[in-house]
Amino acid sequence: MLGLELTPYIPSLRLHAVSSIDNLPLPILNAVKLYPNPTGDYFYVISTNFQIKKLEIYDPQIKLLKSTEIQSTEIAISINYKPGIYGVKVFMENGAVKWFKLVKL
Repeated sequence: MLGLELTPYIPSLRLHAVSSIDNLPLPILNAVKLYPNPTGDYFYVISTNFQIKKLEIYDPQIKLLKSTEIQSTEIAISINYKPGIYGVKVFMENGAVKWFKLVKL
């Protein structure tokens, strides 16, 4: 006896061939972009499918510097902070949250 009789049953994986990828449901993709990065005095945030509800800017110590309520798919934000790296948190209408690292020159 090799002890194999105590080995638990491992089910086999069966794969089915897909005849066409056209029949597969596609997820709703939401591309959120922040540009230009690095930036000077302002930057833009755009979203392709959902509206932006809120935008927050954080300093390197994760201290909230600015919070803006928005109902748009694109926005221009003016920033007059000293040069450094900042966090930008974007809240979408579908509940998604996206973080960006923003370099201020």
